[in-house]
Amino acid sequence: MMQLLRKHFWLAYSCLLLLLGYGQLFRLLLSDSGSLASRYFPPMIATIIVIGIAGYSSGKGLLTPHIWRMMFKLLMLGSAILMIMLGWWFFSSNGSYMTLLQLTLALVVLSPAEHVLYRYSFESPAIWKRP
Repeated sequence: MMQLLRKHFWLAYSCLLLLLGYGQLFRLLLSDSGSLASRYFPPMIATIIVIGIAGYSSGKGLLTPHIWRMMFKLLMLGSAILMIMLGWWFFSSNGSYMTLLQLTLALVVLSPAEHVLYRYSFESPAIWKRP
């Protein structure tokens, strides 16, 4: 029963990540704003994270552990940058708390992905052994 709940959680989480990433893309395309990176970076990162979650939840090694370790480190670097931005915005904000809320939600939404990529790349050596 617990495995089934865990699988449903990761499926719902993956759908949330894809919805947020591709929603950002469509929002910027419809408003005709944003640069190339701000349009296409969120859906690309969301798709890569979902591939890692799929590999972790199925217990299969997709690609190589080195790629997932690199993705984990990049995700942690991005989260550190978000935390720095959050602190800076908090102390320099003059009543506009919408950006604070968005940065905080981004950190909260990305934290399960960080945990999964860490477990998948560093703590699952049996997955990566070739039969």
